[in-house]
Amino acid sequence: MGEGRDFLERALSKVLSNSVCTSAWLGYGQPLFIGFGPQVLPVRDGDGHRPVPAAEIQTSMADWCIGQVTGDDEPAVAQQAVESLIGLHVVNWILKENGDLIIAFTDRKTLEIICANELDEDLDEWWICCRDSYYVGIGPRGNVMTGNSTDVIGKEGNA
Repeated sequence: MGEGRDFLERALSKVLSNSVCTSAWLGYGQPLFIGFGPQVLPVRDGDGHRPVPAAEIQTSMADWCIGQVTGDDEPAVAQQAVESLIGLHVVNWILKENGDLIIAFTDRKTLEIICANELDEDLDEWWICCRDSYYVGIGPRGNVMTGNSTDVIGKEGNA
């Protein structure tokens, strides 16, 4: 992964160092959305929207597990495991050579993000999104990808 991997490791270090899990939820099909920052966020703001964390790790094709619970478990069980990370501090993280990511939290909890390494070139594994719309993560076949989502969806959120 070379220079791209170094960039990803620096981004992970910036996002995860001295950080707390600020939010955690599952999307349709159970992709993971886990926020990081200095403090826990409310589940919804006054308008009913999810507050945007300082940074968020999102999964697509990557599998994930917290202890014995995986994204393939019953939705209520998976959601409970994900929410159990909220408020915990990151104590360590490891980016494996194949793109898998392991994040250790206080209370001896561990989140593992496991790359599926699908052959489809259009499917990403996981990435970090920042408030400024910048993202970096693992794309198809373990390649590091970077970009700005405003380049993809337009400055006003239009395709």
